[in-house]
Amino acid sequence: MAVEKAGIHLTGADSGWPVAAATEPPYVKDGDGNDGIGNDDNPHVSSVAGGIVTDEDSQNEIQTLTVTAPTASGTWKPTTASAAVARGASATVVQTALEAVFGVGNVTVGRSGSGPWVYTITFGGALTDTDIDALVPVDVDLAGTNHGVVQADVSQGSP
Repeated sequence: MAVEKAGIHLTGADSGWPVAAATEPPYVKDGDGNDGIGNDDNPHVSSVAGGIVTDEDSQNEIQTLTVTAPTASGTWKPTTASAAVARGASATVVQTALEAVFGVGNVTVGRSGSGPWVYTITFGGALTDTDIDALVPVDVDLAGTNHGVVQADVSQGSP
């Protein structure tokens, strides 16, 4: 007999197992229906919001793009499939270019620095907890000594 608690109930072999609310300790469940606390191979529910169960071990993908262009001209692309943007483009402009590739609501972009510029891209929305291939930025026509665009993974996405 399953213990009933308020919340979302999983279906299938573990039908009736309640998913913990965000205010309760993380719960785990292994494939045979037994409590799997202490077994790191099982998901640890950390929150339930809007019908989405979040694994406490999950991580959204975060990548950075660093743009160097010492002179006041040139363009670059955040990825091979995106539109070109100006060398010191705002975070909003870069986000719009990436949304054309990944869909609106699936990326957020922050910018720091004033040459070099560092853009921090966080993948969320439909891409939450997903390992995203490394962006391949393109130096279209950046000018100056030691100009270019460099990509780096800050945090690999994982379900």
